[in-house]
Amino acid sequence: MSDVGGTVDYSAGQMKDWFSGIMDKNNISDNYFIIFADSQFTGEISFHRYRADRHAADFNIKIMNNLRGHGYSLKAMQCFFHYVFEIIRLNALHDELYSENKRGIRALEKMGFEIIENKGRTVNMILKRENCLSSIDEIHITHLT
Repeated sequence: MSDVGGTVDYSAGQMKDWFSGIMDKNNISDNYFIIFADSQFTGEISFHRYRADRHAADFNIKIMNNLRGHGYSLKAMQCFFHYVFEIIRLNALHDELYSENKRGIRALEKMGFEIIENKGRTVNMILKRENCLSSIDEIHITHLT
C-alpha cells in the first residue's frame, strides 16, 4: 500500500500557523516527532487532538514509502509509546486506518492496538496503556533473542 499517507499541501500562512502551534511548548494537544535512521529522514510519528476528559489522543505514524518494511515503525512506536504512556501518562491512543491497509493494521496490533470498530472502508483502533506495556516488553524480548 505505497499510496497510503503522504504530505499535505498548505499555503504559506497555514504552514506558519501549523508550525507555530507545534512549536508551542505549552501545547500538549499536538506532539510531532521526526524519525531518523542512519542519519536519514525516515518519517514522522505524532499524537494529536488530545482530549483532556479521557486523557487520550489520536495517533499517527508515517514512514517514507521506500523505507517501509525495515522495522523502523516498530522501533519508533516502541520509543514513542514509552514516552506517551510512561512520561506523559496518557490512558489511550486512537487511530483510524483504511481497511485495505493490512500491513499497517498488523503493525499496530503487534504493539497492542485492538480494532474497536469496523466501518467497512476504515477501522478504528485503540491502544490502552495497560495493553501497550506488555507489547513493549514482548518486543524487547524478541529483539534480544
